[in-house]
Amino acid sequence: MKNYKYTSLAELNAVLKLYNIEADKGKENSRVAKHNGLLYHTLDEKGNRVGVPIKASRFYDKPTMKSLEKKFAVNEIKRQSDKSRIKNVIDTVFLKNNIIILPQLIKQLQKEGIDTVLRQNEVGLIYGVTFVDHKTKSVFNGSSVGKEYSAKGLQGRCNANQDKKTAEDEKVAISRQELIEVLQEYKDKFQFNELPKFIDLLMKSENDYQCVPKEFKRRRKKKDLR
Repeated sequence: MKNYKYTSLAELNAVLKLYNIEADKGKENSRVAKHNGLLYHTLDEKGNRVGVPIKASRFYDKPTMKSLEKKFAVNEIKRQSDKSRIKNVIDTVFLKNNIIILPQLIKQLQKEGIDTVLRQNEVGLIYGVTFVDHKTKSVFNGSSVGKEYSAKGLQGRCNANQDKKTAEDEKVAISRQELIEVLQEYKDKFQFNELPKFIDLLMKSENDYQCVPKEFKRRRKKKDLR
């Protein structure tokens, strides 16, 4: 755990929660909070705290808030060169995959050695995201990587892809209807060996009207020249 480069308690918790552990400053005005200590909780499968927390002072290296703040400053410098990998991986995933929802993105990033930890409120609204890169051992809050890598930015990119997919689906639907009309108009003119090829073309939704052989396209009537 000490090899990971985190710069805040939230980023540290992003790593700890992967192992069902969470660090907490304690209640306001409590002895732990007043002395910049930390409590470490065990979490169940749903992320709920269970059992009795352990004080940071009881660990060998005493990972209190006071000692961690010194590490935060050092890690901020150490991790800077690792930010570009986070950006490049996310951009590549969006480019190569039709990402329309965050779970798709999370799954693809896992394949690249990056865990994505979402922060949600009580009603399930996502308000933050943290990336844990296990290859570089760096932890980044999405907004610190860049605006488009924040929770809002990523959801915006997903929504844009959804709109694009909807538009493409509508275009395909129109193209298929045009193909059907052409088939109806020219059904008596097809040769036997051409018909299977045309039907196969019709069934492939990724093809559009531009792929139809020119001899099958509807002929346009020339306007009379006056």
